[in-house]
Amino acid sequence: CGAPSVRQGGADPCAWRAMQSSMACDPAAIAAEVAAAVRAVHAPMATPAAMQAAEALRERLQKQTGLLQVVFRLADWLQPPEVQHFGFQLLLTGLRATPPVLADHDRAQARTWVLSFYAAERWSSPQAVLPPPFVRAKCAQVVAEIARHDWPGAWPELEAALLQAVESTAERAALALSTWCHICSLVSDADAQGVTHAARRKELSAALAGLVETRALVVSLQGALERHGANFDLVREALGLCGGLASAVPVGALLRHNVDRAVRIGLEVPELRPSATAALADWVAHLGLNAAGAPARHDLCRFVSSIAELCQRLLFDGSLETYTFHRQVAAIVQNLCASQTAELCRQLPSADLRGLWAALLHLARYPSVLVLTEAVGGMEALAGVESGESSASRPPLQQVAGVSVMHMLRQELVGAGQLEPARSAKLLALLGRPSCAAKVESWQDWQELLRQTWAFELYDADKDASERSVKVGALRSKLLLLLRSMCNATGAMPRAGYAALCEQAGSLLAHSLNPGGSVRLAEFDAALSLCERTGAGLLREAGSDPARVNSVLEASLPLLQQLMATPAIQSVELEHRCLEFISHWACFLKLCPPTLVAPALQRLIAVLERPVREVAERQLQRRALDTLVALGKNGALRQEHLDGLHSEYVRLAPKLTHASAGKFVQAFAAAVAACTNFGDSWRSQRICSVMEQPTMEWLALVPDLFLSGERLGGSLAACAALPAAAESKLEEPLVGPFRKAQGLLQIFTTVVASVSPRSGSVKAADGAARTSTPHLAAQVVKAWAPGIFALATCLADAHRTARESTQPSVRAVFGNLSVDERLHVLGARAKDFEEPSCEHLDRKRVGASLTMLWTLHLGAIGALRACIECAEFWALPAATQWMQGLAQSLSRHRLHVASHLLKEVFLALADPGKTGLDAADADRRKAVCTAMVPHLAQSVRDLLCRCWSAEAGSELVPSALHEACAASAALQLTRSCAQVMGVLACAQQPVSLRLARPEHLAGGLKRPAPQGEGRTAQQSKKRKKRRNENSFAALAEDADMGDTTPTARAAAQPEAPILPRGLAAVVLADCASRGVVIGAIADCCLRVPEAEAIKTSLAALSAWSAQLWNRICRGEEAASLDVGASEARDQEPGELLHTANAVVGVLVSNVLRPTLRLVSHPPSLAADASVATPSSGGVASAEPAGLRMAPAAELSLLCERTWMGFTQAGSTDSKVRTSELVTCATTVVLNVLTILVRIFQLQCEKIDIACTLDSVYLCPALSKAGQILRELPRTTEHDVKVLLEVLLEPQEKDEHRSAIKSLLQAASP
Repeated sequence: CGAPSVRQGGADPCAWRAMQSSMACDPAAIAAEVAAAVRAVHAPMATPAAMQAAEALRERLQKQTGLLQVVFRLADWLQPPEVQHFGFQLLLTGLRATPPVLADHDRAQARTWVLSFYAAERWSSPQAVLPPPFVRAKCAQVVAEIARHDWPGAWPELEAALLQAVESTAERAALALSTWCHICSLVSDADAQGVTHAARRKELSAALAGLVETRALVVSLQGALERHGANFDLVREALGLCGGLASAVPVGALLRHNVDRAVRIGLEVPELRPSATAALADWVAHLGLNAAGAPARHDLCRFVSSIAELCQRLLFDGSLETYTFHRQVAAIVQNLCASQTAELCRQLPSADLRGLWAALLHLARYPSVLVLTEAVGGMEALAGVESGESSASRPPLQQVAGVSVMHMLRQELVGAGQLEPARSAKLLALLGRPSCAAKVESWQDWQELLRQTWAFELYDADKDASERSVKVGALRSKLLLLLRSMCNATGAMPRAGYAALCEQAGSLLAHSLNPGGSVRLAEFDAALSLCERTGAGLLREAGSDPARVNSVLEASLPLLQQLMATPAIQSVELEHRCLEFISHWACFLKLCPPTLVAPALQRLIAVLERPVREVAERQLQRRALDTLVALGKNGALRQEHLDGLHSEYVRLAPKLTHASAGKFVQAFAAAVAACTNFGDSWRSQRICSVMEQPTMEWLALVPDLFLSGERLGGSLAACAALPAAAESKLEEPLVGPFRKAQGLLQIFTTVVASVSPRSGSVKAADGAARTSTPHLAAQVVKAWAPGIFALATCLADAHRTARESTQPSVRAVFGNLSVDERLHVLGARAKDFEEPSCEHLDRKRVGASLTMLWTLHLGAIGALRACIECAEFWALPAATQWMQGLAQSLSRHRLHVASHLLKEVFLALADPGKTGLDAADADRRKAVCTAMVPHLAQSVRDLLCRCWSAEAGSELVPSALHEACAASAALQLTRSCAQVMGVLACAQQPVSLRLARPEHLAGGLKRPAPQGEGRTAQQSKKRKKRRNENSFAALAEDADMGDTTPTARAAAQPEAPILPRGLAAVVLADCASRGVVIGAIADCCLRVPEAEAIKTSLAALSAWSAQLWNRICRGEEAASLDVGASEARDQEPGELLHTANAVVGVLVSNVLRPTLRLVSHPPSLAADASVATPSSGGVASAEPAGLRMAPAAELSLLCERTWMGFTQAGSTDSKVRTSELVTCATTVVLNVLTILVRIFQLQCEKIDIACTLDSVYLCPALSKAGQILRELPRTTEHDVKVLLEVLLEPQEKDEHRSAIKSLLQAASP
């Protein structure tokens, strides 16, 4: 137990109890010795010997009792301040000890001593040395701690003592005021110790409120200030009490008794302003205008007016102290407006609201970004209230817009040096009168003041520029929100609102384009910023309301026309800003006359025709193309515009780069897709026409580059082998085709995505979405698809041939990763590794070749995704063959490329509603499934074998970077494989995991016959079946089964089940396909020691087993048709049992056994894991052929922590917590055993025998499952018997789950 630290003045409750455990000694002697030790430790030249003596004294104190008298002597008047402080700290520690260490008589003794301390005559003695403030504060804490439990009930004398002390000398009154302040802090919910209960807080608050209402405390406080107002220590304590009372007493009561006068006076004295602002902040925080005890209206008006008048007097004078005070006041005003917005606007009259707005506007002209941010926050809160009083009290919008312009001016656009007098005067006129003590005569004066206030803010020197940029950006965002709120606060569009803002922007725009001088780019940018986002946001809010739309459009048209009338390309910067504004206002151009769109297109074409010589001109061209895309996506282009754009594209295409041409085509395609008033045939023709030239280039490029993987790899290696100073005529023949391929793939992907149908879908019988809207780029997809799939296969072959090559350039290209690849695989970790060497090759050339290879991969995968999303692609005869080849080539890719291909193509293909395959007919979907799924499952097997073997990443040049990349790629690929196989097995779909019961089928077995004559089907339906009735009465083959008409069956049928959709439904219906999928999950996905992959695989097995059983119950399984079942009638019980016995064997072999093997023998991360020999039907940890667990060390480190947390059981509160692996596996085992038990129950009911374990031989699948369960580690015959008996009983599902979980937990290692 730690004893009180003498130097720190702290104390430990354990030490306090230890110090009272032995016989008492002389308190005076002990106190004298402790005082001497404290003085020695606090001496300026304290020696180690003094510290050792204090430590020895601490050990002695632990053996003493009766220390309360020692504490009183230490805190006596006669002691030095440091000794007094130590004594009070000891007493405070004893009072706060948990559990309590002071008995009731000790607390009573402490209360008596405290009262005597307050009443001591030394307070009035001129020769007395009074305690300094830090001792006074510690004494007040002690008194407040006693009052926490004892005042006012057990200690009524404290009130009179404190009130009497306030009326005494200044020092005594300061101590009493400090004590009252600490008592007030006990009422706060966030008190220091957090031990004051709610009932005590209410009791203390009521006692303090009574003192205020009776004016006893108020009169004492006012009297102390009148007598000792010159003593700043006392005034600070009084201001602290004023702030503390706000958390204990309603502010309305304090205002009613004019307690705020002390705060107002304190705000006028510079030395008292910190304490006064803290008190004022507490009052604002606890104002509570909509709570009980809220201030009266006249008191509220007086309070708000005083704050507004204080703000009006704030003028920056260059002093750090006054600037800090002004910042605090601005924060208080912002908090007042933001927290009490609605009540302020409701209760305050217009005059007071105008005064508050004027105060905020005054702060908005203060030369500080932070003060302005607070002022704008307050104005934004007030502007958001929709009331007549609030709207009428606002300042003119031009004033707020002028202030906004001053802070939207970008300094880098204004430039350095002196501005012209006229320009400077114009800017200062927009600002209004600055809130400064000195006169501001120019723009440079204002900037100097801003720099001075920013220098007062202390930031890290390295981050100062970024911090300032962030705060200025936040301020500009707030200013735009304020303007938008002031324009549209009333829900309508008044002429003086948004229209006035547009007029202000137009005036500033004209000023920036002064014909007699140069272009003022800063004013031009600020003018457009005023309405850029505000106008677009108001137009979106107007929605489909014609009146509001017309109002916004009417106010915006003059500004738009003024902008379009400006000369094109006066400067690159100005034109870039103009095009950016047009891009944001493309939604306006959609509603404007076509004659207004034509000038915008002319500006764009002029920019595209301009020769590109510098970086700024290239950026301008990209901006023009982005603006063209925005116009197209917003539907601003009409038919005549499209015809003209097509002609311009044909003329400009040879001059544009592939990226620029792609942007142009994307904009054209987006515009065509937005022209919904034209027919699909016309739009499709336009898409084909604009894609004619890229299609011809693509068809010419495919046979030249993408028919041989060896040739493709050789070309890339030749690019890497070029010397650093190679001429362009040598470089272009090698690099040009790859750059062209990248640009063409980007054009194809963006065009197909931009015209993809987003609506018009219907539901088919299997629940899949059928797209009824034709794809506008269907012809383009059909023309490009052969080359795209050839490219994908070629890339895979190139990697395969590169592994066998010995050329250094080939190894450099296919044995390294580009910078983008590393970021894709490792993320931010990629920067922590050194780049490997390139073996006498130029690093830049190799890097360029690697980037081209990676870009080709991404382009090919994106193009493949675009192809499969087109419904018309699946009508191609070779589509099935292409997908089969793509699945076969999957395992030849690098690990991270294969993972990306799985997620972007195959996962999208398996997920319903994401590709065009859902629109194909059933025969086509089945053909694709049977052709692709087996090869996909085999590729998954091969990839997982590569991931978790020592050969993972062997194709890369050995380095620490590549080892980390290989491990991360293997981890990502493992999860992708499990996710794709899981989706094919019905996982991650909103299908019902509830197992169907035969008597509850929608179209299956007959329902129980109504008991008794004359009962209708509706009456029979209302009859509630008891829990213990025969659940298998539906299987009786009695001819007299009651009313079995379709109407009666429909009335008795439950809600239709949720069926699998998409490719998963096709896989489930095909025995071969579902067999390879489940086999891949059981043999490979459940063999890898990766938690996410295991969870995904177990969820897939659970969903698949439930859907297979439900399919059998619905009579949809193929085996049921072989025995004569027909979809036109209900299947017989014998037919269902025959189907189930023929099918459910796979549940035991491919679901139950792998799951139990996983639980009992989880995969190991050891690199030397050996292959076990499978036992006959057991659950040994045998690995399938081809999968040997030997993960790399880096991969083991990545998976070790999560795998251990997933497989190991934990304990909480002395309870053993099952592992997450057991929890996930329980659902799978529960589903399988429940299905087998239901089959067994049906069989027993069919032959009319008791359903007991003695007859379990009738169900071979259940018997086999029991045998597998018995072979689990630490599992006995009795355990399995008890489990099966529980499953046979009609209990709740949770009881079945608990029994299975207990068995699996016992079997887990």
